[in-house]
Amino acid sequence: MQPTSQLLCRTWLVWILMGTVPLLSQDPSGPPRPPSVVLPATARYVTVAEAQELLNQGKLGGIVDVRTPDEVSGKNHLPGARYVNLFVANFDESIQRLELDRTRPCLVYCALGGRAARAASRLDALGFKEVLILQGGFEAWRRQGGELGQ
Repeated sequence: MQPTSQLLCRTWLVWILMGTVPLLSQDPSGPPRPPSVVLPATARYVTVAEAQELLNQGKLGGIVDVRTPDEVSGKNHLPGARYVNLFVANFDESIQRLELDRTRPCLVYCALGGRAARAASRLDALGFKEVLILQGGFEAWRRQGGELGQ
């Protein structure tokens, strides 16, 4: 299988597992795009600067990294972040085991922001009062010189 074909197959598999299989792309010559995500009322995007300020002020009830195991290694995460792969079957139970403070803002991020937006809906359903999605994800954090965890 060609590398592009492998990527498309993995993309479709992820969409199927998440229950978000898109309609065929409007442009048949291009790859299909994932469906847009409608955020719950409890969720909003925050910039890297806003996230850094909240982190420095100790105002977050938790930080959740929803990237895949291949993306998480060493010191490539935000300080204090807890890791839960969005694609595991027991995502909700894994989040509950973290025992995060659901009454305070919870920052969620992935590599670029798409999966974090999907995770926001799950966190909302689990009773989190405010979910903050890191705009641009970990890549934006890293590019803007954000502190990395141990």
